[in-house]
Amino acid sequence: YVFLTEGQLITGYPYTPDDMGTSFSGTENFERFRQQGHGSFTSAGAHDGLEKLYVFRTLDPFPIVVTVAQATRSFLDAWKRNAIWLGGATLLLMCACVALAVFAERSLRGQQHTAQKLRKAQHELRPILDGLPVMIGYWDKQLINRMSNRAHHEWLGLDPEKMVGRHINDLLPPDRLALVQPYIEEALAG
Repeated sequence: YVFLTEGQLITGYPYTPDDMGTSFSGTENFERFRQQGHGSFTSAGAHDGLEKLYVFRTLDPFPIVVTVAQATRSFLDAWKRNAIWLGGATLLLMCACVALAVFAERSLRGQQHTAQKLRKAQHELRPILDGLPVMIGYWDKQLINRMSNRAHHEWLGLDPEKMVGRHINDLLPPDRLALVQPYIEEALAG
């Protein structure tokens, strides 16, 4: 819209012949145009009551004020829809993160509980195994020692704590390994 600085509407879009020459002097919006000279603000339209974003400038030295107004609903509705959609998606992702964190915490707690039970069982079983006069050990499929009793030290000179995590080839000399190899293969075969 184009106004004279006294408030009369000269022209506008959409063009309405009945509004031309109408004075907007004294309305809140026009007084803001006149006082500030240029800028932008949101306010209800004096003519239709719709909330609008106004951008305006007084064209000095001419007695003319040029304004552009657009209903805030026309550009904010799409933004609000996007903001709501993105907010909902973010909330959903945050809930999934919280659920995963709770699941991970419970799983970790379960693993810690199992590990504690296993340590207790090993602690209770160790004196029994060490008291037996025979060699007892556990070797996995890769022939890595996972557990052995004190008899290994007495018979082979190997400390059970130092055997854990080592391959059988590192612990037995070749001649002894050759003696037990058929039994190992039989055990691995099931």
